[in-house]
Amino acid sequence: MENVSKAVAAAPNAHTLDRRLRLVPPSVRESDANLLFERTPRTNLLLIGGSKRVLKAIEILLPNLHEPITVWLPGSQLVLPPIATGTLILHEVGALELDDQYRLHAWIERAQGRAHGTHIVSTSEASLLPRVHAGVFLDTLYYRLNTVYIDISA
Repeated sequence: MENVSKAVAAAPNAHTLDRRLRLVPPSVRESDANLLFERTPRTNLLLIGGSKRVLKAIEILLPNLHEPITVWLPGSQLVLPPIATGTLILHEVGALELDDQYRLHAWIERAQGRAHGTHIVSTSEASLLPRVHAGVFLDTLYYRLNTVYIDISA
């Protein structure tokens, strides 16, 4: 966990995730991570749970994610990677401003069909559906990000 804190503090905008962490939560195993990406190379994941569990799950997924890895944290500028490559990790995706939600959705639309192997891993401490129903989170973006939903809150 200390390495993640250092990596987050080191770059206020986007940064490369430290790959040295190897923490394993009980609900996500390496074999599960391999299966997630073997069958669908453009799988988008939505991880729901507390930050410690989410960080552990991301660590298990790391070997299956494509370089470069771009990380967005709430309060920082949304930097989108080139369409054809890499992985975008969005921490607390529900905190995205509406204009960034539109930008992200347009980026995903442009990437569809061209970005073989591009991954999006989104995290949230709670379900995004109440935000969708309240009209503060785009329903179309929610369904794009939610191709695989993993609840690790329990």
